[in-house]
Amino acid sequence: MGKLFGSDIRRIPTRERVVALTFNAAWDEAGLDTVLKVLRRQDASATFFPTGQFAERHPSAVRAMAVAGHGIANHSYGPPCDALTGEERKAEVEQADRAIHAAAGVAPLPFFRFPYGDLTCGQVAEANALGAGHPCTA
Repeated sequence: MGKLFGSDIRRIPTRERVVALTFNAAWDEAGLDTVLKVLRRQDASATFFPTGQFAERHPSAVRAMAVAGHGIANHSYGPPCDALTGEERKAEVEQADRAIHAAAGVAPLPFFRFPYGDLTCGQVAEANALGAGHPCTA
């Protein structure tokens, strides 16, 4: 597993007028072809956050995201994970990384999106401990 970026990032300061497009992929692949076509037509890139379960159920969808040149990152193995212990959450992240890598054919980006946005500073620190270990600044 690669380094994880240090905190819960909601906004990145920049002087440029840019928008970061991100999509979760957890349930089914309905609409993915349309999203990929629109992104291609607009010459836009995005980052997709599939769960590990999604990657196992729909590997061709995850591969299509990667082949189209979009970023692929980790959204846990199967939400929700807020009721899990730290060790169980670690296993979720690692299991999802393996499933996403196998489906995409590339390693996931070093970003983790917490299911439903449920997170604590301690959980961010746990995720960071799997990579860079940056302190939580959320």
